[in-house]
Amino acid sequence: MKFPVLFLISLFFGLKVNAQTIPLDAAHWRVINNDNHRPAELRLVEHQGKKAIHLQRHEITIPQLDLQKYANFSLSFEVAGEVMPGVGFRMADLWNYEYVYFRIGGSGKKTAIQYIPIYNGSQSWQLYNYPNYEGVANYEKGTWFKVDIKVYGNDIQVFIDGQRQPNFEGQLMRDDLKSGPFFFKTTFANAYYTNVQIQPLEQPIKVSPKATPYAYLTDWQLSEQFEQDLHSQGAVYRMMESTKDKKWQSVRADRHGLVNLSKFYETPRHTVIAKTTIPSDTDKTVNLLFDYSFAAIILLNNQILFAGKELDTNNFMEVQDGEQRLTLDLKAGDNELLFLITADDLWQKSVGNPTYLGTMQAMNWGFLARLED
Repeated sequence: MKFPVLFLISLFFGLKVNAQTIPLDAAHWRVINNDNHRPAELRLVEHQGKKAIHLQRHEITIPQLDLQKYANFSLSFEVAGEVMPGVGFRMADLWNYEYVYFRIGGSGKKTAIQYIPIYNGSQSWQLYNYPNYEGVANYEKGTWFKVDIKVYGNDIQVFIDGQRQPNFEGQLMRDDLKSGPFFFKTTFANAYYTNVQIQPLEQPIKVSPKATPYAYLTDWQLSEQFEQDLHSQGAVYRMMESTKDKKWQSVRADRHGLVNLSKFYETPRHTVIAKTTIPSDTDKTVNLLFDYSFAAIILLNNQILFAGKELDTNNFMEVQDGEQRLTLDLKAGDNELLFLITADDLWQKSVGNPTYLGTMQAMNWGFLARLED
């Protein structure tokens, strides 16, 4: 009689039976220094009564077992962090993956949990904002909290400390990544990880897609990258002239209207031109609503209309729908709209932020734009 009872118990708790715990030892984990992309020492310590992996400022640790390459999975762990501990998953490599991290200093705020699709190493937190990419949670600096992440298809849910309702849920943006390893990463300060378990997720999770209320400008042509300083009108027009014999690539904005330029360049940095065509049946005036990171120059029909840098500190330079506004005088026929977008790589260097795996590159580089009405 014991076998049927055990069978029923295992059927009832089926997901738990398949859970795999990854031991905390050197045979199962390796560490990489995120500053220089070199191997680092695995440090196993006791933190608040629990054996844990200790990651110092800007370190990554990757499990060494082939246990974590599920397409759909439930991952649980405990973490104690000081600034921004996180977890990457569905990793193609350390430059391309999905990423969730926890802003310890944002405890209780809508920015406490951050999801970002990582393209070519750019942790583009300014581009991905509430409510589609951020959520509310409560933490204490350096104190343990439990994380449960469920991923099925393009849906994700994140639960903190066993909450019944997800603290964050949404849809993953990298449709090209269907499976891959996971890893832990910390930024700017210490973090500790323990009690790591992963298991296949066999049942879909229910995440309602967040509708986009606006029709954005979605079809763009992108130039090659330029290094020159756009310090004058002459420099802008010389740059535009130099693109005539260069290659252009056609891209589309994502489902929420965002053009993340890091997606399209192996080393995200410098300046590119993004151009699109606005057809109009008559001469008329329309409003362009837009935002960008890090610097932008906008032209309509070869005339400079706007030049600026995203330096606002009230929202931490987040790219937000409609934060900027321009009036466009459209002519009957096709109108060429150009965005010259400069990445934040030089700004990252100027404020002392670290390189990414030994490369100085942009973290935030993109824009969104739509016509009012």
